[in-house]
Amino acid sequence: MEQGEWMNEQVKQEIEDLRRRFGFEEQEAVAFWHLREARGLIVEMLLADEGAHESNEGEEEDDGEGEDVILSDSAAFAESIRRITESIGQVGPDIANSIAFRVETEARILQHFAALHRELGMRVLRRSYPDGWGQEPFVEEEEG
Repeated sequence: MEQGEWMNEQVKQEIEDLRRRFGFEEQEAVAFWHLREARGLIVEMLLADEGAHESNEGEEEDDGEGEDVILSDSAAFAESIRRITESIGQVGPDIANSIAFRVETEARILQHFAALHRELGMRVLRRSYPDGWGQEPFVEEEEG
């Protein structure tokens, strides 16, 4: 799909603004714009899932398998966060569940967006400072 086929005038202006503000090349600005849009949509879906999860708490049916069901890594992680926060005693189960959901979401999904944003930033820095930044490394002169 050509860029002009999906990019309206508002999007073009937003991408041009990203180029001016952050020093992106065109492809970097387009990638950043897509990441920002995707992250926003993912967060909306996750918040909707969290709301649905909270409204369904306590309504789970027993499927007859009882304790033989093996928890997935993410479910086990969320459960351990719930136990830790509840054991502290300063938060109730609702807050503990919310914390567990958000920590799991950060670990599974949002950290990847952050890594992609960092990579775009590093591209700009490498282009702007090809020799690196900061002090020169100390080099001892050889005695001869």
